Amino acid sequence: MTFVIGVIGQSSVSSAYEEEVWDKVSSELNKLDNRHADVMVLGGLTDTPSAHRAAYMIARRKGWKVGGIACRKADKHKWFPMNQDGDVLKIVGNHWGDEIPELINRVDVLIRVGGNKQMIEYAQMARDRGIEVSEVDLDFRKG
Repeated sequence: MTFVIGVIGQSSVSSAYEEEVWDKVSSELNKLDNRHADVMVLGGLTDTPSAHRAAYMIARRKGWKVGGIACRKADKHKWFPMNQDGDVLKIVGNHWGDEIPELINRVDVLIRVGGNKQMIEYAQMARDRGIEVSEVDLDFRKG
C-alpha cells in the first residue's frame, strides 16, 4: 500500500526564500524517508515556487510518486509534470481550498510549511481526523 505524504503551505515563494522552503521541506520529508518502500507526495499540482513544488522535486529525486489535487483555478498555472507511472492528478471544485478535504482524505501524514491562517486551519482539520501533522513556519523577516 502506498504511504501518502500531503504537503500544503506557502503557495508562492519569492526567490529570496526558495532555499529556506527547500531546506524545510527536505528536512520534513527526510524524517519520513524510511517508513515505507512505496511513497507518494501529494500536493497542490502547480509548478510555481512553493512548498509542494519543492516536495515534488525532492520526491522525484527519491524515486517516489507524486500527485496533485487542485481546484479548477489551477488551470491558469503551469502544472508540475504528472506523467510517471503511479502519479495521480485530480481536479476538485472551482475555488482555492475546495480540494483540501479530498487531499486530507488521501494522506497518511500532512506537512504544512508556512502558509496563511487558512493553511493552519487545514492542518488542524487533518489533526482532528487523526492524521499525523508536522508544521513548520517560515521566517520572512530576512533583509
